[in-house]
Order: sequence, then structure tokens, then C-alpha cells
Amino acid sequence: MGGAELKDIYRQQFLGLEHEQPVGDWVFETRLGVFLGNEDGRARAGARDNKTYSGLVAVGYGGHKFTLGLQKVTGNSPWMRVGATDGTSSGGSLANDSLNASFDNEDERSWGVRYDYNFDALNIPGLLLTLRYIQGDNITIRSAGIEDGSEWARELHLSYILQAGPLEGLNLSWRNSSLRRSWSNSTTSDFNENRVYLSYPLSLR
Repeated sequence: MGGAELKDIYRQQFLGLEHEQPVGDWVFETRLGVFLGNEDGRARAGARDNKTYSGLVAVGYGGHKFTLGLQKVTGNSPWMRVGATDGTSSGGSLANDSLNASFDNEDERSWGVRYDYNFDALNIPGLLLTLRYIQGDNITIRSAGIEDGSEWARELHLSYILQAGPLEGLNLSWRNSSLRRSWSNSTTSDFNENRVYLSYPLSLR
């Protein structure tokens, strides 16, 4: 449970539930959330009234993990992100937050499937694979006159963390993704891309 506020613009409350249950060699996870938002004070950003429902269920076995995400935005505005530290709306708060889209437009309903594999199960520690597909529809975008828009995103993420040696902890990642939206053919909305990340933890103690 939490809340956040942008004075005279918007306020938001969050109710959430997380549960993890091992059953033998299986692990079942659930993450449910409801975000309640409306305008605050003088409402300088206009009328804001929405409820956003988010749910994730996952099952893991060995190195495998399968996840289903369901999400629905209702009300007269898109979901707004307020705050970044209390779980109210930081990146990754919604079930279908992804690399390039959050599927949180006005009226949008979306579903997503995800598969993760940890190669530690094959005695290759540090190597991780993620495959993901998300689709949303029933989208309203008032500024563009859209009443039944749709979008989808596909992602592949492969990463490896060096386990030993002078560069132990170095993280190498490759992300490949595609995004398509029915209301735009511009390169800013529809694209295929590759990203390469290189990170290394430093201790300042």
C-alpha cells in the first residue's frame, strides 16, 4: 500500500499483493496491484480520473520460468507515473511494463507472456535469457482521435555476468526489440532495435 502526489496536478494510491509459494521443485508467484488516481487541487494538467489493474502470475521449475501478465486501464485518462521510490509508479510497477512501452494508455487492456531461462541449471552460471511478447488493444488517444488503437512489442534479452577473474561481476547484455502501433508509422513509434549494455559494479567502501 502506498501513495504519491504531484501538488495541484495529480494524486495516486496503490494497493498491492505479492506472494511466492514453493511446491516441491516448482515455485509459484503472484503479483497483483490496483492504482487509483485523480486530479489534485487546481488540476493544472486537467481532469485525471483512472484506475489501473495489474496482475502477474508466474511458475518456475529448474532454470525455467513462465509468466503471464494482464493489465487494464479505465477512466478518462492514461495512467500517470508519480513517485519513484514507494512502488507507486516507478519503472516496472505494471505487469506489462517493457523496454520500450508500458501499455498504459487510456482504456488500454493488454496481455503479455514471458519466458526466462537461467543457464545455471546447465552449469553455466551468469547466463540469462528472456523472451517476451505483449499485446494491447482498445486504446483511446484523444489528441490523435484514436478510439480503438492497438500495439504490440517483442523482446529478446541475453545477458552474462563474468563469474571470476579480474573483471568478475562485469555484465554484458544484448537486447533486441520490436514495437508496432496501429496509430502511427513514424520511426519514433514503430521500430526494430538492438541495444548493447556493458556494466561493472564498483564498491566505494
